[in-house]
Amino acid sequence: IILDSTGRFLTYGALLISIVFTAFSFAFYVGLGSIFPEYSSVPHAFATVIFSLMMS
Repeated sequence: IILDSTGRFLTYGALLISIVFTAFSFAFYVGLGSIFPEYSSVPHAFATVIFSLMMS
């Protein structure tokens, strides 16, 4: 029971961290895109989100 709850906690924790990290990286690239317009393309932001999900 303890092991099961720990595994569930780690799973939700990793999911939460990946979501937060993706949101922060997406916000960072959106902010960067407002400064440098050539970086604000949709494929670049999409690739950033996919990369963030793969790294987590």
